[in-house]
Amino acid sequence: MSFACMKMAVNEIDWQDLRLLLSFSEGGTLQEAAKIHGITPSTVSRRIRSLEERVGVRLVENVSGHLVVTPQGDDALTAARAMKDH
Repeated sequence: MSFACMKMAVNEIDWQDLRLLLSFSEGGTLQEAAKIHGITPSTVSRRIRSLEERVGVRLVENVSGHLVVTPQGDDALTAARAMKDH
Protein backbone atom coordinates (compact mmCIF):
# COMPACT_ATOMS: atom_id res chain seq x y z
CA MET A 1 0.00 0.00 0.00
CA SER A 2 1.53 3.32 -1.00
CA PHE A 3 1.68 6.14 1.51
CA ALA A 4 -0.79 8.16 -0.58
CA CYS A 5 -3.33 5.31 -0.28
CA MET A 6 -3.14 4.99 3.49
CA LYS A 7 -6.04 5.79 5.78
CA MET A 8 -5.84 9.57 5.41
CA ALA A 9 -4.93 11.96 2.65
CA VAL A 10 -1.27 12.97 2.50
CA ASN A 11 -2.22 16.65 2.60
CA GLU A 12 -3.82 16.09 6.02
CA ILE A 13 -0.61 14.74 7.58
CA ASP A 14 1.40 17.02 9.85
CA TRP A 15 4.64 17.84 8.05
CA GLN A 16 6.41 18.10 11.42
CA ASP A 17 5.60 14.46 12.16
CA LEU A 18 6.97 13.41 8.78
CA ARG A 19 10.10 15.46 9.47
CA LEU A 20 10.58 13.55 12.71
CA LEU A 21 10.25 10.23 10.87
CA LEU A 22 12.74 11.47 8.28
CA SER A 23 15.20 12.59 10.97
CA PHE A 24 14.82 9.24 12.74
CA SER A 25 15.56 7.43 9.51
CA GLU A 26 18.57 9.57 8.68
CA GLY A 27 19.98 9.64 12.21
CA GLY A 28 19.20 6.02 13.02
CA THR A 29 17.92 6.64 16.55
CA LEU A 30 15.20 8.47 18.40
CA GLN A 31 17.96 10.28 20.29
CA GLU A 32 19.51 11.67 17.10
CA ALA A 33 16.13 12.79 15.77
CA ALA A 34 15.39 14.45 19.11
CA LYS A 35 18.73 16.27 19.10
CA ILE A 36 18.09 17.63 15.60
CA HIS A 37 14.70 19.02 16.62
CA GLY A 38 15.53 20.09 20.17
CA ILE A 39 12.97 17.78 21.78
CA THR A 40 13.11 14.60 23.85
CA PRO A 41 13.37 11.10 22.37
CA SER A 42 10.05 10.23 24.03
CA THR A 43 8.41 13.12 22.15
CA VAL A 44 9.82 11.80 18.86
CA SER A 45 8.47 8.34 19.67
CA ARG A 46 5.06 9.70 20.67
CA ARG A 47 4.75 11.81 17.51
CA ILE A 48 5.72 8.89 15.26
CA ARG A 49 3.16 6.66 17.04
CA SER A 50 0.55 9.36 16.56
CA LEU A 51 1.38 9.52 12.85
CA GLU A 52 1.07 5.72 12.66
CA GLU A 53 -2.36 5.89 14.26
CA ARG A 54 -3.52 8.54 11.81
CA VAL A 55 -2.32 6.69 8.71
CA GLY A 56 -3.38 3.29 10.03
CA VAL A 57 -0.09 1.39 9.54
CA ARG A 58 3.14 0.75 11.40
CA LEU A 59 5.93 3.00 10.14
CA VAL A 60 8.58 1.89 12.65
CA GLU A 61 8.96 -1.44 14.41
CA ASN A 62 11.23 -3.02 16.98
CA VAL A 63 13.44 -5.70 15.48
CA SER A 64 15.85 -7.46 17.83
CA GLY A 65 15.88 -4.48 20.18
CA HIS A 66 16.41 -1.88 17.44
CA LEU A 67 13.84 0.41 15.88
CA VAL A 68 13.70 0.12 12.11
CA VAL A 69 11.53 1.69 9.43
CA THR A 70 8.93 -0.66 7.94
CA PRO A 71 8.24 -0.92 4.19
CA GLN A 72 5.22 1.35 4.76
CA GLY A 73 7.54 3.71 6.61
CA ASP A 74 9.79 3.73 3.55
CA ASP A 75 6.78 4.85 1.50
CA ALA A 76 6.14 7.62 4.02
CA LEU A 77 9.80 8.65 3.80
CA THR A 78 9.53 8.89 0.02
CA ALA A 79 6.61 11.28 0.49
CA ALA A 80 8.52 13.22 3.16
CA ARG A 81 11.56 13.63 0.93
CA ALA A 82 9.36 14.83 -1.93
CA MET A 83 7.70 17.37 0.37
CA LYS A 84 11.09 18.48 1.72
CA ASP A 85 12.38 19.11 -1.80
CA HIS A 86 9.45 21.39 -2.71
